[in-house]
Amino acid sequence: LQNSKERKGNFLEIGGGSGKFFDHNMNSFGSLISTYVIIEPYPNDEFSRAVQSWKHKVQHMMRGGANITVIHDFSTNNDVIDAFPDNYFDFVYIDGDHSYKGAKSDLRNYYPKVRRGGVIAGHDYCCSYKEWKEILHAPWCGKYIYPHSTSTESKDGKEKASWCGIYKGAEEFAKENNFYWFYTLEGRQGRNNAGRDNPSYFTFKQS
Repeated sequence: LQNSKERKGNFLEIGGGSGKFFDHNMNSFGSLISTYVIIEPYPNDEFSRAVQSWKHKVQHMMRGGANITVIHDFSTNNDVIDAFPDNYFDFVYIDGDHSYKGAKSDLRNYYPKVRRGGVIAGHDYCCSYKEWKEILHAPWCGKYIYPHSTSTESKDGKEKASWCGIYKGAEEFAKENNFYWFYTLEGRQGRNNAGRDNPSYFTFKQS
């Protein structure tokens, strides 16, 4: 979208959480976004404030800017899935149900919604240290680094929770559809093997 300068894109975020990722995207790419859809069944006050703040900015400061839609429902609801045609989104980011079944379900349901050349991605693509040693190519979730990757000082240096179900679900989906994932290092290079954040996986849809 940045290179073509021809049109704006449609973004989908599954699992809005605190609204920080949404806020980051609007700050970084807001001028490129036509529609930003967030699917979040459990919004909290921080999430709601982030969305309302950007809706206000769009209305008063960014005329002709993004249309922001929040769907308070689960991404597995057929009515939610069917609300968007295939090949509609330029960017889909999955950070919802962190189970193996949930992660693979979101990929299966929303991969067709991404246009050719668009990006589908997700968060927490990593495993525990034990799983990392046993599974070829699996990123390690790492350790908590206070205050960067945890707000609790008592967790500093302890191993993070494993989300290997996400990794396994994503890997299976990629193999079934004949493509592979890229993933981010998040500071895991060099001596800092813990990483400031968990890796995100992503690919460019080819067909």
